[in-house]
Amino acid sequence: MTYNREEAFKKCILSLYNSTNRSIYIIDNSEGKLDDTLNWASQLSKNIKIIKNNKNIGKAASIKKHDYLLKNSQWFITMDPDVIVNNDDIENLIKSANYLLNKGYPISLLSPALNSGNNPISQQITTKQLDTHKIGTMFHLENGLYINEYLAGCLLLVNTLFYNIIGGFTQLKLYGCDDGELSKKAIQTETLSILNTNIECIHYRLDETPDYIQWKIDNIKESAENQSNYLGPINHNNTCL
Repeated sequence: MTYNREEAFKKCILSLYNSTNRSIYIIDNSEGKLDDTLNWASQLSKNIKIIKNNKNIGKAASIKKHDYLLKNSQWFITMDPDVIVNNDDIENLIKSANYLLNKGYPISLLSPALNSGNNPISQQITTKQLDTHKIGTMFHLENGLYINEYLAGCLLLVNTLFYNIIGGFTQLKLYGCDDGELSKKAIQTETLSILNTNIECIHYRLDETPDYIQWKIDNIKESAENQSNYLGPINHNNTCL
């Protein structure tokens, strides 16, 4: 999902290019601001496909609009354009989700640990202050895998069957609310949200401007106010990213 932060976006795409051979769909909400960078990205690999929205409709609405792409997938990943992954992170996320699913755990969501600076995940867990995740029920399941009620949507592996059962996104806000909605639906369906602390990705924020930060604050506040008003066998192994 793109908006207009070219520096972070290029770092994100390069890291993905080096991390997976799976299909990468870039949904562009930049209204032409990133056209040159999108052309560069499309030339990196035939696995990178560009989908353009006429205007910025936000992450949740973009996924809802184009979720026909998920038809043949067991898992899909939603990812902000300011996340940097390491080699094999994507494949290891999927492997850990399949591992737990095969053991009988009803997995709906799985996320890596995210580091927004020089703050390793071991320290985050010790202080119980996660950089980008809200601590809900941090229950250690096994081998660095934690059940946590709320996961950050910066990078989120989603069970496609779960997504279809809940009817996809209903809170189609411009910014925020998407990860909170999925986490709450996981609780409601008695499925599990997992934080994999063995995989640590970078949430890149060095190119954030004061105007962009204020825009996020304003839209998160609006989303939070709206969000408070509601609560309420897979055989293939393909993943749509």
